[in-house]
Amino acid sequence: MTHKFLYIDDLDKANANGIIVGLQKDSIEITYSNPKGDWEEEIKRLSEQAKNYQGIIFDLRLQEKKK
Repeated sequence: MTHKFLYIDDLDKANANGIIVGLQKDSIEITYSNPKGDWEEEIKRLSEQAKNYQGIIFDLRLQEKKK
């Protein structure tokens, strides 16, 4: 059985790829996603997609201020 996880990173996929490759194993599938919109929109999107995954991994920089 394959376990599917949604990996949300605020970096682009090229920068997150090393972590994604490190997490993937024979029975673990990682799907990359970048946060979209504000948190209310993101929560709605995640609620709709959650049924497709066994878990969600967040990798977000919370200290950085937007420019």
